[in-house]
Amino acid sequence: MRTVQISFGTADRATKFVDTMNGFNSHFDLNVGQYTVDAKSILGVLSIDLRKNVELKIFERDNEMDRIMDAIQPYILA
Repeated sequence: MRTVQISFGTADRATKFVDTMNGFNSHFDLNVGQYTVDAKSILGVLSIDLRKNVELKIFERDNEMDRIMDAIQPYILA
């Protein structure tokens, strides 16, 4: 498992993120405060406060980590 801090800012970016996550076999959780949602669920992701920083937990399958990290690079906080 790997954890990274990400940010969306807008619903459009969040929607694109969900589309990206659905391209992988791995499992992803988003944590905001006490709430956890499935990062592959558009309803779950849009239900969180998109202005806040979010913790993404990556539960890798099929050796996808390098591809995942490349795909989420635009969302990762520096």
